[in-house]
Amino acid sequence: MKDPIYDLIMILHVLAATIGFGTLIASGIYSLNFRKCKDVYNSKHLKTYFTGKTNYMGYVIFFVPIFGVILLYMGHWHQLTHPYPWVGISCWGIGALVANLIIFPQEKLIGIYLNENKLTQQERSKVSMESNSINLQQISLRIERAAAVAAICFTLATVFMVIQPSF
Repeated sequence: MKDPIYDLIMILHVLAATIGFGTLIASGIYSLNFRKCKDVYNSKHLKTYFTGKTNYMGYVIFFVPIFGVILLYMGHWHQLTHPYPWVGISCWGIGALVANLIIFPQEKLIGIYLNENKLTQQERSKVSMESNSINLQQISLRIERAAAVAAICFTLATVFMVIQPSF
């Protein structure tokens, strides 16, 4: 008979991975929308997502290894000889790195620009994305690329965790 506590920790592990990596992927999608939007100052969706504050939902990614270690501690240490926990840890590590080094700081910059820019509403409507700042385009593109890396890591880890190959 399965342990219900083990099942609960497994559910929390999967939820943390889905929410954490899902937030990183959402950042990439919103960055793409930011780059393609003609009037970023009047986009309520972009202003709502890019607040200039900490994206706490993205930090849920840091619960993934905690729940993973608890699962291993609950009697599955022998699985450390299989490749799938190591692939999962590696994918999580890469995802955490791109989140902390690229996605979170860059999306904060976009949020600060969108929400705390000192331009009046009239001045904002006169400024186009192209003439405004190439730097914002580059920041947005960096977020998109980092989110793509996170999506690949999440997909790879999920496949390995479901299949659980052993060599």
